[in-house]
Amino acid sequence: MRVGLIQAGWDTDGNNAARYDRLVAGAADSGCDVLLLPELSDTGYMLETVPQRAGTWPGPAWDALQSAAQRHGIGIIAGISERAPGGIYNAAVAFDRAGIARGNYRKMHLFRGPEGIEADIFRTGDTPQVVMLDGVCWGLSICFDLRFPQVYRQLEQRGAQVLVVLAAWPKVRIADWSVLCRARAIENQLFLVGVNHAGGAFGGRSCVIGPDGGVTCDGVEGEAWLLTADMDLSAINRVRHVMPVCAPRDNPSCAKQGKMVAGTGVEPVT
Repeated sequence: MRVGLIQAGWDTDGNNAARYDRLVAGAADSGCDVLLLPELSDTGYMLETVPQRAGTWPGPAWDALQSAAQRHGIGIIAGISERAPGGIYNAAVAFDRAGIARGNYRKMHLFRGPEGIEADIFRTGDTPQVVMLDGVCWGLSICFDLRFPQVYRQLEQRGAQVLVVLAAWPKVRIADWSVLCRARAIENQLFLVGVNHAGGAFGGRSCVIGPDGGVTCDGVEGEAWLLTADMDLSAINRVRHVMPVCAPRDNPSCAKQGKMVAGTGVEPVT
């Protein structure tokens, strides 16, 4: 399984959707099975402009991602805004190679800190989500969620094999990012893929961490555009055999859990 991460500066002028096809094409040419785009890749992460830039689903960003996935035959997990009847969500959506939306997630832990208060803009999501792409179960999360280990334990219990973090993590706290990404992978003995904004106030350092905490891919702090890494998912069982941290828990498979729990995101989004 080859994963691609777009660590780039994302404009705050609302025109990022026009860039999706080119970025997805580059990832497909590099042999990526799934491409990840960071938090609010459509609007850019500037809270004061999000209310004007946020898009509906379907809408320009949704349509561009769906079209790119289908045209280039690659899975996509992207952080994009969602303007819904109840308000605006900081959200993520996953498309398979055919451009079918296989699941979505609304950020459960909204950031509150020196850079702003997300709750002034966004409504809060309430459900952990896993999605199936290319036969792999991906557990979705967004940025500030990373500081809450219970989120990732729930994703692990729902059958996630790869933990996903779509972020706009600031440069001033990038050391925290690196430590927390490794911690979430180690404590759940899963792969973790974290893709972050870069340039300006954002710290980059997008990464792929193995289930033993080994760093498979570690991006620089500046803009790096496409990063790629190959994940051998059989490593999960090997690590758990040597260090059976997860053995006491009876974890259903992602597909089975999808039948048991409504709204896991395993079924296509209509």
